[in-house]
Amino acid sequence: MIQYRIRFPLAAALFFIALAMLPAETDYSKRVRIATVNAGIYSNEYADDAYGIKLSGSGTMLGAYAQWIEHGKFQANAFAYYVPDVNDSRVAGLHLNADGYFLANALGCFVAGLDAERISLDMDAGASIAGLDDFAMEYVFCVAIARAGFRFTGRPSPNLSGSLFPYAGAAVEKVDGKLTLDPAGPPAMTPPMTIDICDDNVYPVWGVNLTLRVFHAFELTGKYLARECEGERLDTLTAQVNAYLPLHLVASWQYKLMEETSGTSS
Repeated sequence: MIQYRIRFPLAAALFFIALAMLPAETDYSKRVRIATVNAGIYSNEYADDAYGIKLSGSGTMLGAYAQWIEHGKFQANAFAYYVPDVNDSRVAGLHLNADGYFLANALGCFVAGLDAERISLDMDAGASIAGLDDFAMEYVFCVAIARAGFRFTGRPSPNLSGSLFPYAGAAVEKVDGKLTLDPAGPPAMTPPMTIDICDDNVYPVWGVNLTLRVFHAFELTGKYLARECEGERLDTLTAQVNAYLPLHLVASWQYKLMEETSGTSS
């Protein structure tokens, strides 16, 4: 797992170095660069049908976000976050996204982009799970998605604008980790187990993103992503609301429900 802890921060650095080498927009009214730090509450519910495990909890989240927009050319963003304690776990994540815009017309433009995410989790639940004397998990999830589609845009009124982006692409996914289980009962009858949960997959993806902007103060986003993984369709749903407040403050709420082969996480 050491190699992924090194590669993803390096990928983030190379990501923005590559952007810095792109030709800059000379019309500064078309350029937007944002950098923020944020804090909030991270709530998680996890269900593993294979082992009958259900967990839920909340914890403090710390994060940082950066975005670079050259209107009509590209946008790129990065989001990193850390949750020191939720469901007896430490969680850290890094998300990178870049989209290029091509062949604009009255309906919108063609879009091609890359999406990459790394999530690491280190859990030590001890005996807090029913039926187990000990439960621990080390888990690193990495995925990279290449996608393309057409982004429809519209502004029906000065106070309302939006976009609809259906797309399709392919994903490369890697999971690295292990579970340590110690079932309750006599040690001779229920010995501890260590289960390898490493996996690699390449699969097609498709989805749609919908964004609405209201009064230049609220942004509502809904996303649907489908993955065809090992002959099974797995869905991911995301909803987000951003409220832009005075003094350059932003209040944000996001909900994400992800199906996995063994259960769900939200």
